[in-house]
Formats: sequence, C-alpha cells, structure tokens
Amino acid sequence: MDRNGFKDEIFINNLLNVQPSNQKEACLIESLQHDEFISRLCISSSTISSKLTKALLHAGEKRDTFTYLELYNCQVRHDEQAKLQSLYENGRLHQLGFYEQPRWLMMLEKTNESLNR
Repeated sequence: MDRNGFKDEIFINNLLNVQPSNQKEACLIESLQHDEFISRLCISSSTISSKLTKALLHAGEKRDTFTYLELYNCQVRHDEQAKLQSLYENGRLHQLGFYEQPRWLMMLEKTNESLNR
C-alpha cells in the first residue's frame, strides 16, 4: 500500500485549469514523481510548464503504471511536446493525444454521433 492508501488501483484523472505554480500543478507533480496510482491522465484548458513536463517524463520513463496521457486545449511548448511524443514513440506511453478542442466539447460531439446513428 502506498502513502495514499491505494494498491493495485487504476485511476483516470481528469484535471482542468492546471497552471504553472498553482496548487493543482504542485500536487500533480508530487504525485507523478512519487506515486504510482496515476495510470491515465487527461489535462484540459491548462498551461503545461517545464516542471510539469519534467514530472510527466519522469512518470513515463520510471513508472510502468503511467501509460495514457491526453492534453485538451492546453498550451505546450513545441520542444516539450516533442519530448512527450518521444515517450509514445519509445513505447512508454500506450496513448498520447494533443487536442486543440476542450475535452468536454469532444466528448459531447462523440455522444451526439452515437445518438445520431
């Protein structure tokens, strides 16, 4: 059992408005660096800082449990996006997506497509 009380659990985390140096970013960085319970991470409408990119890279390289990352309507520097892309190309991430639209809008469009079939 880890310090949060979770063992062998899979979590899909959806975070909104993660900004450099805010509390959400600090907690996320801490979890990515020290915990293994984050396996799927979706971040929306956020600014991805160099510190957060470094933590994402650490989790992707060091933790076999972190395998899925999607960024919706996020600001990511091109060089940092390329570093994250290398995790996918090296097989460390099974899913990696960069989307210009907000997640809620994409999910709404998918739902509408399903209903219209």
